Amino acid sequence: MAVLTRFTLSVRSVAVALGLTIASLGPIALTGHAASSGSHSLATTSLYLHIVGATVWVGGLAALGWVAMQGSKRLEAAVVRYSAVALWAFVIVAVSGVVNAMTRLQSFDDVFGSSYGQLVIGKVVALVALGALGYLQRRRIIAAGGGIPAPGCQRACSSWPLLSAWLSPLAHADAGR
Repeated sequence: MAVLTRFTLSVRSVAVALGLTIASLGPIALTGHAASSGSHSLATTSLYLHIVGATVWVGGLAALGWVAMQGSKRLEAAVVRYSAVALWAFVIVAVSGVVNAMTRLQSFDDVFGSSYGQLVIGKVVALVALGALGYLQRRRIIAAGGGIPAPGCQRACSSWPLLSAWLSPLAHADAGR
């Protein structure tokens, strides 16, 4: 899909590519570890929303990194627009993650007494840290009147590989207890 969007010339074709990308994430949720959960529909739906939210969040950050590395004069506008999208993606990831964890953790004791519960705690800590950083960045954008200096943004936006490397173990961790 990334290759397809390279050749798009209209908003409509980008929207079609985005729709196809989001639809292609469905089989991952339907065949993953959530599919064997007792609350099958709730677990698979929340996992699908979790994957879509994370894809939009990290994919948007990757796109900003690309725009920053190209030195585009549209970077400031892209950062402002992405900020709103990132907030919605953050909320979707948080809520769907909580719902998905609730389908697997049978009691409050499982949160601290199982390896999966400890993994969930680690994910919550990471999510809160990323949310705080995003909030501070958003405040900085608003304080600057909607735009931010391109050099600072280029450093921030091009740090997405570091973010991906930090979060990848949490995303690929074994969900078994």
